[in-house]
Amino acid sequence: MKWRKLYKEAVEEVNLKKLLKQNGVTKLPSGTEFKPDRVSWSKDGGYAGQKTLDKICSQLEDAGWKRGEWRTGGIPDGSSVSNSNAYTSPDGQLVMTYSEHYGATAHDNFYGFTFKLVGDSVNESSRFGFNVGDEVELTSEVEPNRFSGREAVPAGTVGEIVAVDKPMRGVIKVKIEDGSVVSVPERKLKFAGTDNEPWEKFKTPARPKPSLREILDKHGPEEIYMEPPRPGYPKWTGD
Repeated sequence: MKWRKLYKEAVEEVNLKKLLKQNGVTKLPSGTEFKPDRVSWSKDGGYAGQKTLDKICSQLEDAGWKRGEWRTGGIPDGSSVSNSNAYTSPDGQLVMTYSEHYGATAHDNFYGFTFKLVGDSVNESSRFGFNVGDEVELTSEVEPNRFSGREAVPAGTVGEIVAVDKPMRGVIKVKIEDGSVVSVPERKLKFAGTDNEPWEKFKTPARPKPSLREILDKHGPEEIYMEPPRPGYPKWTGD
């Protein structure tokens, strides 16, 4: 059955590529990821990502894609700005969404876009259930990137999720109170205002140390007697 699943996913991926080509999208930036239900690209830090977004948007406009409503947000003092928009393909089958975030430093900048089928309700969700837009709280201190020049982000800091599994699986992009975006391992997050730490339910509970009686019942006295002493376990001598 495994080969059938792989074949089905491959067909869906090829069809999505075909739809993009039919709608005039012939050039995609390096680093673009192709999945069965979407085509996406993202970049952290710097300013080169803005040029990439400009190129892909120009390509869509030249191909007749319809642009949606521009949305902007950020901190009033201008230390952080976020923009987003969407395009719909000429045949109405595809939608492209993109976003750009400018933080306090170039290291905090973030850029990305995603192509998917219109009406596709697939969420940008992490393995522990965090979604883009969720308000979360850090459960422990997060050390900054050594090149960022900023201090560690303390536990208790509240922010909004702007991307999941970026730049790798298990890492969440969180826009915190000062408008900057930090990368946080999802094990260090919980839903704000609650005690809900989703990853806890995936933990394997520690096994209790067996008693001497349980060891004897499982292995028998002869087998236990022949074993060498083990730290933390009583040595059965038959007495």
